[in-house]
Amino acid sequence: MTSTSPSFEAIAGVVIMDPHGALLLQDRDDKPGISSPGMIGMFGGHVEDGETDIACVLREVEEETGLVLGEDALELMLSMHGRKSDGQSFTGSFFFATGLEIAPENVTEGTLIRIPFREVSAHFDRLVPTTAHVVAMLKEQVRLGLRTLST
Repeated sequence: MTSTSPSFEAIAGVVIMDPHGALLLQDRDDKPGISSPGMIGMFGGHVEDGETDIACVLREVEEETGLVLGEDALELMLSMHGRKSDGQSFTGSFFFATGLEIAPENVTEGTLIRIPFREVSAHFDRLVPTTAHVVAMLKEQVRLGLRTLST
C-alpha cells in the first residue's frame, strides 16, 4: 500500500549572536532543491536517524561553519510541529547561542550575514519562518527585560 500523506522531517537549528550583539545567520543560496532559497536562516539542518536535536545542531554548525560547540553553548528557545508550504510535516527544535564568532570563509552553505540585533526588524521579510520565530522571541525577552544583549 502506498501512502499519500506528506513526508515528515525533523529539523534543528541555532540562531547565533556574536560578542558585539550581531546575529550571525546564513544568507541561503538561491538554488533549486534547497529549503527556503534566497532567504536568511539559522544554521542547522535535518536530524539524522538516531540523532538528538542537540547533536544535530552541533554537527550541522561544525559542518556549515567550522565552529565546534558544546551542548552547554545552546539554549533551547522553541520546539514546534508544523507543516511547510509544500505540505510536508516537520518537528523542530531551535536554539540560541551567544558570544560566538564565525569566520566568513568557513561557511560552506550560503553566506554568513551579520545583522546587528537592533536592526533585525528590517530583515524580517527575508527571514525563514522558524528563524523569525526565534528572533521574535529574543526581541520580546529583551523588551520585557528578561534578557540583556550586547548592542
